[in-house]
Amino acid sequence: MLDSGNAHSPPALYIVLMTTQYYTATSLDGYIATEGNSLDWLFPLGDVNDTSYPDFVAQVGALAMGSTTYEWMLAHAEVVQKETGSPWPYTKPAWISGPAGPNFSRCVADQKGHAVGAWTQPG
Repeated sequence: MLDSGNAHSPPALYIVLMTTQYYTATSLDGYIATEGNSLDWLFPLGDVNDTSYPDFVAQVGALAMGSTTYEWMLAHAEVVQKETGSPWPYTKPAWISGPAGPNFSRCVADQKGHAVGAWTQPG
């Protein structure tokens, strides 16, 4: 980011450092979802507010998730609402990416889970 300074000083250059953090609930065999792409195995584990997740998510500016997770959450909004109090429990924007392949889509979801921008990246 470039600061134009004022009439008596030259412009100053500011470097903005960003951090990428990885936080996931993963089964002992290393999977996030079941073989049927379900995430409902997470709900019986207890109240998310009793975990480190609320402190973690308060520190981030945006989320990243795969398209399968995003689509599961939209398709199971009633279950998500029952368990979290909201059909889309995130207050941060989310970057959604599709599976790696010759062509895959990505989108950005707003605080209500609505896709607000999408693009396809050729492989």
